Amino acid sequence: MFKKCLQAYYTIPYYLLGGYALPVRSLNITATLRCNLNCKMCLQRQSLEKFNERGIPELSFEEIKEIILNTLPFITRVGFCGGEIFIRDDIMDILAFAAKRNPVHFATNGTLVTSDMAREFVNMKIRSILISIDGTKYFHDNIRGRSNAFERTLQTI
Repeated sequence: MFKKCLQAYYTIPYYLLGGYALPVRSLNITATLRCNLNCKMCLQRQSLEKFNERGIPELSFEEIKEIILNTLPFITRVGFCGGEIFIRDDIMDILAFAAKRNPVHFATNGTLVTSDMAREFVNMKIRSILISIDGTKYFHDNIRGRSNAFERTLQTI
């Protein structure tokens, strides 16, 4: 049912509005391409190398604020992904700013999250957090390229 509603949301306006669609409802921001792990399946490190070669910096806090403020009337949620977003020194300020304006969700590998940060997530009313576990400790650590990633991630969960 949800799939049919979503399909209708995107296709009906296209035909009724002369080839135009409804505005985007969700904003996803790549907060950083940097990461503290070296996952076998991840392409972010390659993207980071290309960005660095070309001298393309990460979005600043001010740029992220501007993006969020300029899309406010249209978006219903803001998502953050990376790399590992908690490598950024200002990520908690970014999350707090976004959460005051929209429901926020983010993806993390969970290895850098502390209990104090988790309490702040509750205070900010973060809507959802995506953390992946790739299997048993052996498989997870092997895939993530770090020996204690499994324990750190479980501790966060």
